[in-house]
Amino acid sequence: MVEISTYEVAYPDIVHPLIDEKFQVKEKYILLLEYFVNLFADVNIKKSSSYRLDTLSKILLGTSIVNLVETDNSVGGEVVSGAGKFKSPIFKLTSYRHLFLFDSLFILGIDNEKIGNCICEEILKLTNVRFHKSLKEMTRKMYSDDYMLIERKTITPEMLKSWKDARNYLTSNKRKITFTATMSAGKSTLINALIGQTLSFSKKSACTSTVLKFLTSPCKTQEFCVVDNDDVSFLSAQEVRAFTNSLTKPCEIMGYFDSILSTQRVEVIDTPGVNSSLNPEHKKITREELRNGTDILVYVIPVEYYGSEDDYNHLVYIKKNVSYNNILFAINMMDSCDLEDDSIDEIVCQVKNHLSEIGFENPCVCPLSAKAGGLLKKAVMGIELSDNDKAECKVFKSKFNDEELQLEKYYPSFNLKKDNRVDDLLWQAFVSTGLPGFEALLYQYVREE
Repeated sequence: MVEISTYEVAYPDIVHPLIDEKFQVKEKYILLLEYFVNLFADVNIKKSSSYRLDTLSKILLGTSIVNLVETDNSVGGEVVSGAGKFKSPIFKLTSYRHLFLFDSLFILGIDNEKIGNCICEEILKLTNVRFHKSLKEMTRKMYSDDYMLIERKTITPEMLKSWKDARNYLTSNKRKITFTATMSAGKSTLINALIGQTLSFSKKSACTSTVLKFLTSPCKTQEFCVVDNDDVSFLSAQEVRAFTNSLTKPCEIMGYFDSILSTQRVEVIDTPGVNSSLNPEHKKITREELRNGTDILVYVIPVEYYGSEDDYNHLVYIKKNVSYNNILFAINMMDSCDLEDDSIDEIVCQVKNHLSEIGFENPCVCPLSAKAGGLLKKAVMGIELSDNDKAECKVFKSKFNDEELQLEKYYPSFNLKKDNRVDDLLWQAFVSTGLPGFEALLYQYVREE
C-alpha cells in the first residue's frame, strides 16, 4: 500500500546555484547524489530520498533521474578513487563541497542527524583536510537549527529557509480539518482559496461526489502528488483539477499550499454536499466521513441561505453525531449581501443566534468571500490570470475597499507580511475578503490542538 507521507517533502522549486552550469556538470552532480542515496538510504528512507533527488533532477536537468544515461554506481566509484574529484575534468566535488553537503543532508538526512553526520564524514574523505572544519561546523549548525551560517555564495537564504521550513513541518503534529456543507455553499471554492490553486472542481451545482483529501507539503514545487488506490502520479494543478472533476472514489492529493497552513502537517478533507436530490448517496458518503471525527470542523454556509431547512437538518445531525475539537462556521459569499437591508454586524449576530438555538455554544462565525479571496490571492502572488479573472479581480478590488466589506475586523489580529511590490489597494481588498484572517484562525487552532 502506498503511503503518501513518503512524498511530503520534495526538493524545493528554488533557483539552485548550479542552474546555469553546463549540463554535464549538473548531470555528474545528480549522479553523485544518487550514489550517496544508494550508499546511505536504508529501506525506511529510500523512497522519500529518491523522490527528493528526482525533484532536484527535474529542476536542474529538466528530466527525471531515471532518464539519465549513467544510473549505476560508477560515478561514486570514480569520486572515491579520484580523491574528491572525477577523473573527468568536468566536475570537482571540492568546488561544490558546501552545496553538495547541503543537498545531501536535505535529500537524505533532513530529519535524521545521525545519517547527516555519516554523510559529512563521507564527504570529508573526499575533500582536502583544510575544508574539514567548515564542513563539520556547517553540519553541526544545520542540526542545531542555528541558521546564521557563515555566508557562502553556494548556499542561498532561500535554501536555508526551505531547510528550516521542512524541519519545522516534520516535527509538527498532523491535524485534520474537515469541510462540510449543503450544495453550492462554496465549500470547494474555499478549499481552493486556502490552497491557492484550483484543485477541487467547483461549480454552481453539486460537484464534489467523493471524499478528497488535500495534504500540505512545506516546499513549493510545480507538481502535486496524487495517490489513487496504489497508483502514484505527479500532476500539475490543471491536471489535478481535471482529475478531480471525474473522480468517484476517495483519493489523496499532497502539495504546497500558498498559505501559512503549509508550515504544519495538515490534512484538509473535502466532502460532498449533503442535500442533492439527484445524488442522495452523497449524504451517506459525507456522514460516513464525519463519523470518523476530526480535529477542526469547518461548516460552510452561503450567507443568503442561512437558516434553510437543509442547513438546519445538517447542523442538527452534526451537533448530535459528530466528534470534533473545534468548529468554525464560515459564512460565505458575503459580497452578495444587500447591505442596505442588513449590516455585516447584524448578519453575524443573526447567524450566531441561529446556531446557539441549535445548541452550539459561543459559535465562532467567520464572514468571508472565498471566491474573491482566492482570486485576489492569486493576483497578490503574481499568478497569471485569464482576461475574465482580471475583469472579476478589478471588481473585487473595488468592492472590498468599501468600508462596509472590511471583514478582517471579525478575526483576531494577525501578522501578514506584504510584498512591497503589491499594489496597496489590491492588498487591502485581499485582506478585507476575510480569507487571510480565516487562514490565520485555522493556523491558530492547528497549533493549539
